[in-house]
Amino acid sequence: GNDSPSGKNNFIGSIPSEVGTLTKMVVFTANDNKFFGPLPNLSKLTSLEFLDVSNNDLTRRIRNTNWASMPNLQYADFSGNKFSGSIPDSFGSNKKLEYAAFDHNDFTGIMPLQICALRLGNLKNLSSDCSSPPTPPQVACVFPTCCTACFN
Repeated sequence: GNDSPSGKNNFIGSIPSEVGTLTKMVVFTANDNKFFGPLPNLSKLTSLEFLDVSNNDLTRRIRNTNWASMPNLQYADFSGNKFSGSIPDSFGSNKKLEYAAFDHNDFTGIMPLQICALRLGNLKNLSSDCSSPPTPPQVACVFPTCCTACFN
């Protein structure tokens, strides 16, 4: 079987803001549900290593969280939502990050160089909606030196 944590609980509604107060949380999986609205501020989750909110109907920006406050973050999956705005450059502070998925959203702008620099370290998988030249809503991301997978 699959050893990775899984959401898939058929939850409907918004993710409660109280999630952002669970400072000892290491794994947060809310994937494959029917969550909608914004992602709460998760800056206080300083122990977080694994974050999967993929395949929901989450919207707005993910900039309200200081992603640099999570030094142990290794996995971050935002794919399959309706997030918008730019991808925060604070992800570039996550030196342990191995997997980051931003694809199948409405992100725009440029993949931050701080995140691309992580490809020289632990970051082996980085996906986004990107093409050359980018057609909105898409993220300009050089393939394959920065993004390892580009979706249209």
